[in-house]
Amino acid sequence: RPSSNPTRDENMRLRDEINELEQSIRTLNYSMGELKKQNSQSALSNKKLDEDNKNFAILNNELYASVVYLNRSMDELSVNKIHLRQQSSLLKALNYEYNDTNNNFRTELNSLNVQV
Repeated sequence: RPSSNPTRDENMRLRDEINELEQSIRTLNYSMGELKKQNSQSALSNKKLDEDNKNFAILNNELYASVVYLNRSMDELSVNKIHLRQQSSLLKALNYEYNDTNNNFRTELNSLNVQV
C-alpha cells in the first residue's frame, strides 16, 4: 500500500541505494587493495626474473668463453700430438742409427780381437 509520506519513501529508497553504493565502494576498495598486493608481488617476481636473466646472461657468456678456450686448447693439443709423433719418429730413427753404429763398432772391435 502506498505510504502516506512520499518524500519519506523516496528518502528511504535513496538511502538504500546509497548504502548499496557504499557497500560496492567498500568491495571495490578491497578488490583494489588485493590487486595492489598482487601487482606488488608481480613486480617483485619480475625484478627477480630480471636478476635471474642477467645472471643467466653472465653465466652464458662465461660458458661461451670457456668453450672458446677449450676449443683453442684442443687445437693446441692436436698440434702438440703431431709434434710428439714427429719427435718420436725422429728418436726411433736416431735410436736405430745408434744401435746400428754400435753394432758395427762392436763387430769391428771383435774382428780386431779387442775385448770390450
